[in-house]
Amino acid sequence: MISSQEILNILPHRSPFLFVDRILKLENGNYCQAEKWLDPEETFFQGHFPDQPIMPGVLLIESMAQVGGILILSTLENSTEKKKTIFYLGGVEKARFKKPIFPDDILEIHVQKEKQRANLWICKGQIFVKNQLASQATFQLINPKHTA
Repeated sequence: MISSQEILNILPHRSPFLFVDRILKLENGNYCQAEKWLDPEETFFQGHFPDQPIMPGVLLIESMAQVGGILILSTLENSTEKKKTIFYLGGVEKARFKKPIFPDDILEIHVQKEKQRANLWICKGQIFVKNQLASQATFQLINPKHTA
């Protein structure tokens, strides 16, 4: 398991835009499972929507992308290289939002690497809440400076 402090050493994201609390599984740069508890005090709940707060779909995609970033960065051996490497969300396809996600929910985020070509990684992400599929997407992460 990778703790929240270790995640801060991997990802460049910081509060209020860090959507990963801990990593539960990390398998050979191919699969990652993470968790995120949704604090009812999250700022986005204040405006989306005040009387019926739900997590915005774009932030669900962002949470999958952050787990994808951890998956990719875990393949880099040099910690200095990890700190200098940033991946950008390059595209999203087949995004589906199957059920709303509320304050106090715990996201279980699964990301599987589908393909890699040079500086482009294609991943499939799924988010479960209480063992039910809530959201899924296929997305691309790109590092313009990476030439593997």
